[in-house]
Amino acid sequence: MKVRDVAIVAAVLLVGGFAVADALWNREPEARPSTTERLVTSTAPKPLPLSAETAAPVPAPGWLVFTDARDCRLREASVGRGLERALPLIGTSCALWGPTTGYRVAFGSPGSTDSAAAFELVDLGRPDRLMEGGALVGPVVWTADGARAAWCETATNGYELDLADQGVKPLDFCPRTFVEGGRLVSTRDRALVLGARVVATASGHIEQVASGRDGSLALVLEGGRIERRGPNGGSFRARLPVNTTGPSLVFAPDTCAVAAVGPLTVSVVDLGCFRGRGQVTTVSTDNCINRREEANSECARYPAPRTFVGRAAAWSPDGNWLAVAEPRAIAFHRVAGGYRVIRWRAQAASLVWLG
Repeated sequence: MKVRDVAIVAAVLLVGGFAVADALWNREPEARPSTTERLVTSTAPKPLPLSAETAAPVPAPGWLVFTDARDCRLREASVGRGLERALPLIGTSCALWGPTTGYRVAFGSPGSTDSAAAFELVDLGRPDRLMEGGALVGPVVWTADGARAAWCETATNGYELDLADQGVKPLDFCPRTFVEGGRLVSTRDRALVLGARVVATASGHIEQVASGRDGSLALVLEGGRIERRGPNGGSFRARLPVNTTGPSLVFAPDTCAVAAVGPLTVSVVDLGCFRGRGQVTTVSTDNCINRREEANSECARYPAPRTFVGRAAAWSPDGNWLAVAEPRAIAFHRVAGGYRVIRWRAQAASLVWLG
């Protein structure tokens, strides 16, 4: 075969390989913002199956994106298959923020600190190209579909990034969250502000705001209190566990529950409509296993746990599962619909669960 023919065949195989990989992951290239890009050329270690040999993949949808607790590099795995996807070697500060759905995440730039923080973004459909974000105070907030992101540069100003029209817009306020209709809200002491209009007031100073897919709002107040405002006007109040602060709160997609992350534990707090309330778990005993005269006749039943050992957490897009970063594993707890737990042998510092 001639050299030219060999080159043509190699090119065809290469293009075909890219097409097959893209089909397997169902990732189609999407528009990127016109911000500065950084090309990643280094390769991460070859990925291996993440789940333990005796553990089944997690029967839940989506992809888990996390930063490795050992070196803060970015990793991604299919939840339903328990398999990691190969990514370029992307260094981070270990901080991570993402939407409920979509393929984009934001991560802290390497070397960022609490006093001098910056971030970048990546479209996981094109992980070799990183997008520069900017300096920030607090988290990056997203629309549920991941089409737009916003962040505070200071306590009084920020930016909004629209990935559809590739535009970055300066804001004369600090954006706290996107609400129904894709609008951004800010806070002013006890007031929740939309544009120039006060749309809600709370019983205390507002420290954090979260919005639910059903139009609900959760307001984190000073003193460890939370007020949830339902889409129909109802409200519910709860208190957070001791040693929990606003930035350490991870809200379920419907804001019916919040995972409060403390120094060593993650606690699920019911905000009035948590689907896992009253859930029990069954503990098998010798009598339960051996007698089998009546199903579960001698099995001990206890309330399902709501406090777990861990340092970070992420909710599944349907709100039925909670992924918790344990010291030596990632534990998937089904907190609604029948309790169970599945562990992967991986160490994570931060987690985002994309649908």
